[in-house]
Amino acid sequence: MVTIKEHLEQAKQLKQSSKIEEALEKYQDILQLNPNFVPALNQLAEIYKSQEKFDRAITYYQHITKLRPKNGQFHVKLARAMMAQKNLQGAMAHYQKAIALQPKQPVWVYVGWGDALNQNGQIEEAIAAYQKAIELNPTAIPALSKLAELYRNQKEYDANCYRTSQSQ
Repeated sequence: MVTIKEHLEQAKQLKQSSKIEEALEKYQDILQLNPNFVPALNQLAEIYKSQEKFDRAITYYQHITKLRPKNGQFHVKLARAMMAQKNLQGAMAHYQKAIALQPKQPVWVYVGWGDALNQNGQIEEAIAAYQKAIELNPTAIPALSKLAELYRNQKEYDANCYRTSQSQ
């Protein structure tokens, strides 16, 4: 009988050899032996995400976050997959969960959270998220450029409001 460890090694080799469909089958074989085996669940989610099959990826990430609710890394992965599907509410919730669990997240996590907030129209909160990213790394170009864009848009909005009020 083949062990989970052997299946996992075979699946990894298949994936590295770009035999993705065979790797998917092997990871599924692992889940037949242990439906809560996080490394296999994660690999399935990653493969489906790379194939832009976000529904499937999200299903696996959700399963993982139920098994490992205190692991911020999986909440971030779930948030990113949800962002790809424009599920802003879900993405924001999982970014917040990840940050609450581990406030010292990489810069890109705060940028992603800021993007979700911005797309949801929560401008002040998005500014705070981008500022946190910049606080962590003052040379974080994505955070700097997104923050500058928000400030520019806010300034244009304020100028338009002023012109409208002056013309009345």
